[in-house]
Amino acid sequence: MIHYTLLPEKEITDLKREYHTRIFIVLTFFISCVIVAGIIFIFPSYIISHMRQDESNQRLQQMEKEKKVSGVDLTINNLKQSNDILKEVVINNNQGSFADVVRKFLDGHPASIKFVSFQIANIADEKDAFEITVQGKALSREALLEYKKIVSNNPLITKLEFPLPDLTKNKDITFAIKLRMKK
Repeated sequence: MIHYTLLPEKEITDLKREYHTRIFIVLTFFISCVIVAGIIFIFPSYIISHMRQDESNQRLQQMEKEKKVSGVDLTINNLKQSNDILKEVVINNNQGSFADVVRKFLDGHPASIKFVSFQIANIADEKDAFEITVQGKALSREALLEYKKIVSNNPLITKLEFPLPDLTKNKDITFAIKLRMKK
């Protein structure tokens, strides 16, 4: 073994440079071996993940086709339309409730009057009124005349069409009323 302290100064610096160069080469070789080994070990994972991604894309395409065939898109569109209608109803709810109008209309009607049909609708040109069409059956002629008087005296009713049916009958008289009522 050569002791480097016995060497001349120029040789010592050359020896140090040579030593550092060899250390650098060994470290570089080690790092490159680690990188190559990492690439070799990662490559199968890349291949497997790429295959799984292809399988997932194929399943997704198949599900999209099944969704179109099964009518899910149609159902989603119907639900969106229903949601839009509900939003419109909520907005229009501030204008008044049909249930309130029905309660106001039915207040004070005699028990001898039975309703068969009840239709209610908003009036396009009047925001504070409803149009109501009612069909029913009166147990007697007197009950029908009394009911006409009650409806005529209702201050919420602005327009009333109450054609009197065949009053020759004494019992089970069918009638129809068409009126406009304030909210």
